[in-house]
Amino acid sequence: MTNHLGIDTSGIADVSWLKKRFSEGDLPENFKGKNILEFSESVLQHYLLEDRRHGNSILTPDKLRTFSSYSSGERRKMLLDHLLKQRPGVLILNEVFDCLDKESIPVYIQKFINVKEEISFIQFFRKKEDRLAFIEKVKYAEEFLDPRAENQFSKASEKPVNFELPPPINQILAPEVLVDFKNVNLHYSGKDILRNISWQVRKNEFWQISGPNGAGKSTLLDMIYGNNPKAYGTDLEIFGNRKGSGETIWELREKMGFFSPSMIDLFTRRNTVLEMLVSGMVDSVGLYQQPSGTQLRCAEEWLKILGCSRL
Repeated sequence: MTNHLGIDTSGIADVSWLKKRFSEGDLPENFKGKNILEFSESVLQHYLLEDRRHGNSILTPDKLRTFSSYSSGERRKMLLDHLLKQRPGVLILNEVFDCLDKESIPVYIQKFINVKEEISFIQFFRKKEDRLAFIEKVKYAEEFLDPRAENQFSKASEKPVNFELPPPINQILAPEVLVDFKNVNLHYSGKDILRNISWQVRKNEFWQISGPNGAGKSTLLDMIYGNNPKAYGTDLEIFGNRKGSGETIWELREKMGFFSPSMIDLFTRRNTVLEMLVSGMVDSVGLYQQPSGTQLRCAEEWLKILGCSRL
């Protein structure tokens, strides 16, 4: 009979120390002596690095596309499929459903059920609803702490806060219509990614773009931010200017805030949280220049609002 274990990490903000122990083979007694594979962000980063070095990856079904060109959800599904095919003795799952669309989650739950008699699963999860139903034994991450070191780890908490947003460093003048797609189409390797997209974003509007992995959500945002050269030549206006009509990417980005998981792919600099926050004000990932006093004060105010002043 295979053993399975769930690790509830909701009580501790940082459990990287425990994940590292397990991935290096320091497992509970019932799991020792088996070959271990791990599903985690760090493993994904390894495959991204190989992809960047060699221009291809064993994970991609389409050898004309690089691994890095796929969305976060697609990458995670490729890695899961690859690991399950290996039939390891122990498979460690770290926040396994992050970035997966709602249609894919039951598909992968069934895949795990199909092999639960062959593979021992150790699942790290924060939300109880994410725990695989066949994993009956659950421990809290705190149970693995050395009592002498317990105070070194911050406990996760949710506290209501009252605050006022810091004023912007620069006031930005923009037209009523900020983004305007008019019947935009986009293709990769003969496959339609976007088809006849017409969409306007106006001032003071809030939008959520939803859809399955691979539907083109990231592509749509990349076209706005300037990460996708195929935006040029399409009927797309940003801040009232046709894409490619003369305004540079950097001039456009001065008016935008943007974050995507792909922005920190293979990022290894050891910047502080404050430095990373300031770097967003100068359109870089990581800080490579001396920040101004105004930028530092603004970033410090935001860290206070987020409850991250100690980081």
